Amino acid sequence: MQKKSLLSLFTIVSFFISLGVFSSCTKKDETIIRNDLVGYWQGVLYQETSTPNHKFPFMIKIDADGRSVYGRSEIRVDNSSEYFGIMDFSGEFKNNILQYKEGSIRSEKTGAWHWCIKEAELNYDKAKKRLSGLWETPGCNKGDIELYKLDVISKTEFCSGEEVYIEAEGKNLKWYSNDRLTNQLGAGSKFTPALKVSSTYYVTQTIDGIETISIPVSIEVRNCGN
Repeated sequence: MQKKSLLSLFTIVSFFISLGVFSSCTKKDETIIRNDLVGYWQGVLYQETSTPNHKFPFMIKIDADGRSVYGRSEIRVDNSSEYFGIMDFSGEFKNNILQYKEGSIRSEKTGAWHWCIKEAELNYDKAKKRLSGLWETPGCNKGDIELYKLDVISKTEFCSGEEVYIEAEGKNLKWYSNDRLTNQLGAGSKFTPALKVSSTYYVTQTIDGIETISIPVSIEVRNCGN
């Protein structure tokens, strides 16, 4: 009887210790999600032996509710709007791993093939602001994903007459006047447009020779008065 009581006491103590560790882990995960994970991630989706390509411009926009994440992903062929797929996804972030699953295709255009509904497990690297890992789905060749966070670290509202600039963090940034990427205006982490009125610019990253899907960055110029 004494052995059974000690065992029961040990089990109860272990349960509360593990509960405390779990709670601490949850708070840490939620902090990372709120401060670092939510936002736009641009990069490349690789697929083994695929048609029409094996490197696809790929992007996800992450939103969150506690430790649960949700959002949309977008994939294209050669960064063209001619062939694309936009999917909704949901998942969870825990212990520096983002697991998510696409649930439906919101919009698409394909050729003589179809877009895969993907399930992914991505490792989060805080120092590099990178998500990378494997994806797979039944009926499709599996592959890898590599994404980098686009962080606009400057303000986006300016007064008339003030120097307008956009400063952002990412990999090999390029700035355009339109989402078709036909008119490049600048490159690098700091972009200073000749701007007197509010406007929207489009920024890409280039990873492994692939230019990513663009993300819009809106700048507001207003009369601040005296």
